[in-house]
Amino acid sequence: MTGTVATYTNPAQATNVLHKKELLKHAGPITCLDKYAQKFTLPQNESDTLSMDRMVPFGFDDTVATEGVVPDSVGMDYENVQMVIQEYEHLARVTSRKWRLSEQNAVKDAASLQAEFIMNVNELLCWNEIITGTVVFYDTAAHTLRTQVDSPITLGRQRKMTRALDDAKARWITSVNQGGAREGTVPSEPAYIGLTHTNMKSDIRNMPGFIHASEIGSGKAPPYAFGQVEDVIYVLTPQLFPVIGSGAAQDGSKINNGTLNDVYPLVIIGKDAYGSCVLSGFDSVKPNIMTGPVKGADPTGKFVDIGVLWYRVDKILNETWMARGEFAVTLNP
Repeated sequence: MTGTVATYTNPAQATNVLHKKELLKHAGPITCLDKYAQKFTLPQNESDTLSMDRMVPFGFDDTVATEGVVPDSVGMDYENVQMVIQEYEHLARVTSRKWRLSEQNAVKDAASLQAEFIMNVNELLCWNEIITGTVVFYDTAAHTLRTQVDSPITLGRQRKMTRALDDAKARWITSVNQGGAREGTVPSEPAYIGLTHTNMKSDIRNMPGFIHASEIGSGKAPPYAFGQVEDVIYVLTPQLFPVIGSGAAQDGSKINNGTLNDVYPLVIIGKDAYGSCVLSGFDSVKPNIMTGPVKGADPTGKFVDIGVLWYRVDKILNETWMARGEFAVTLNP
């Protein structure tokens, strides 16, 4: 005997089944990017653009001073970074019959789903921004294009990426942790954060020196941390999406779309590498629930609308404080 799954929009009285009012669990949002973003707020009624300046360091000059000679002067320069905020919206609708006659609290549930929708969209917006970084490493030293990607991550490629961050004076996100024998943990070095999809778990675990999240330092790993390899703590979620079918021709050993390998971006970040900006007053968005007749659009009050409107932008603040690697993932780990 097999079960059936049905979806429905109108209420119906069940006569031959016992229907429980409690809802089954559903797949909710899994978000991690906002934790590592530098936060900004744009005041209302001033502009749609937040502009910020960054001082350009003077660099080095080891010239010995000459008595009686005025040294050459240098100018004071700034780099400008602008964040142009965008408006987003989403509308859910519940019929009057479902609102007034159904045993489910559809309006309340729709409001809850709207909140989850915002979280999912914000995570996607941020991910789409940070995978556009200009410091890029491919799966092997011989490859220079995404369309050539056919190999999983290696320790050597990770070291190439972290060396680039070190050279740019990027700051670690976590500090040295001594660990403790009683807790069954091991000392861990200061680390950057590596962000990628959960499908990369096995290939990351196969790298030499892998430490499971439960063994990192004092056991207090960041949310969704999977483990650490040298100076990178890997934070993985299924919402850090790959680029489907964009790699080299598949040979059956890597995850693919039937023709080409899927490419999995790995973004290793230092502190304050990217930021997010929201509009003042929209830090916490509450659904707007509209009931009753609406002139013209819904004259008889047949619907309840649950709408959300919010403002946000995500921006890479320092290209050199993050590095993106692009890898294939082993199909049968």
